[in-house]
Amino acid sequence: MDLRALTRTWGLAVAVVALAALTACGGEPETDDNVATIAGNGPSAAAPAKEGAGTAPAGGGERPLIRVDTSEQEVSRLRKVWGECLKANGAEFVSNADGSVKGIEDRTSPKQNKALAACVAKEPETVVDRAERTDPLFKDKIRDQVTCMKSHKIDVDLDPEGDGFSFPDGLPPDNVYKFVDECEVKVFGNGD
Repeated sequence: MDLRALTRTWGLAVAVVALAALTACGGEPETDDNVATIAGNGPSAAAPAKEGAGTAPAGGGERPLIRVDTSEQEVSRLRKVWGECLKANGAEFVSNADGSVKGIEDRTSPKQNKALAACVAKEPETVVDRAERTDPLFKDKIRDQVTCMKSHKIDVDLDPEGDGFSFPDGLPPDNVYKFVDECEVKVFGNGD
């Protein structure tokens, strides 16, 4: 599965988790709908602040991994398993037609945060999400990925914090976007 399709698939879920973390701290998220931003895809993408909002499962276990070549069907299946866990733990969310999580209803509710914490071990993560969570060289790798994309003439900017990047003119067309995936695999590997 390419990052463009994954971005579409994960966009709302990532925003939900990021907003839940921000609103729990009283902050208001700032967005610019005219700029496509991708980082460790985790809050498309800064590191979440608490367990249940994208951190490692208790006990150091790993979350299900979404590689660049993961099919959309497999991503949907993984998200459906996560959604079933959220539902079983009392979360209220919007589902896609296939039953996978589309978004969480009330992002400020302690009930929702409790469900997210209970299901963190089932929440799928990308290779970049995992690197963001576990690799002390993550920011160096993001810079390397940006350099790689620029070598393919992609208009991309490194975020000021160095933990993500954005496309100032929006997502590149499909025939160019393949280089975003190639650069990701070159820098981060593919979960091998």
